[in-house]
Amino acid sequence: MRSHHLLNWIVILVLGLGLQAGASRAGEAQVYADPARLEIVAGQVRALHILLANANAIYGIDLQATFDPGVVEVVDADPKQAGIQMGSGAFLKPDFTVRNLADNQAGTLRYVITQLKPTAPASGKGMLLSIQFRGKAAGSSSKLTISSAVIANQHGNKQTPKTQGADLVVVHPNSPTLTPTKLTSAELVPAVPTWVVPSLTPARPKATAQPSPSASATVPTARAGLDPARNNKAWIPGSGPAVADQALLYIGMGVILGMLLVSGLWLWVWLATAKRRKERVAKTD
Repeated sequence: MRSHHLLNWIVILVLGLGLQAGASRAGEAQVYADPARLEIVAGQVRALHILLANANAIYGIDLQATFDPGVVEVVDADPKQAGIQMGSGAFLKPDFTVRNLADNQAGTLRYVITQLKPTAPASGKGMLLSIQFRGKAAGSSSKLTISSAVIANQHGNKQTPKTQGADLVVVHPNSPTLTPTKLTSAELVPAVPTWVVPSLTPARPKATAQPSPSASATVPTARAGLDPARNNKAWIPGSGPAVADQALLYIGMGVILGMLLVSGLWLWVWLATAKRRKERVAKTD
């Protein structure tokens, strides 16, 4: 019986220590970037926020970070001040700014501020600063690494929180979805058929593949103006007007060949008659 009670006390003690350790880990201060992955269009600017979570009566911070200056650059948040500044958040008021500077050549930034009385210490979660990044090299990426972060309370007691940086990805500009695609000569349906002459049986040109109903719904508006019924005079199986055009072509070819044949026969008769007359005149002389 005593061994059973002793086992219960050991289990309770172990569970209590585990819960206490979990609570201490859950309450540990964290400095992290939001979002964890920032996609920036080359040449454009987007903001990355640095947040502090699980703060307990914090009064100041000293933060340092690095990035690849060939991929992105920091945009100055305060042109009135010397150097490249970052935007201060409202969680810790920058009553006294020791350093707020980004270096786009070295790819570094540092933010050191402290509150002053009568400002109250900050607890909980909030934004420390905002960094405006401009994308430079499309198709490349960089890590924003928080290399150092130290927070302190009003009495100067320092604490090193956990840190988490971000991925900075520079993407190519997306093509507008409503911009019509410029068709090449190979994509346009021919307006005039190409026949093999003088072959009596013209070769039928290959019919242009017609888009399916599902695919035609995604074609830009400018492309919808190409009406095959009006612009395409090539032979298409089952097309009434195209068949009539083919019959007219046959008739026209027949008429032309007939006229050439009659003209040639008439010319031959005329030459033969002229030759006979010449011979008669020669005999008469």
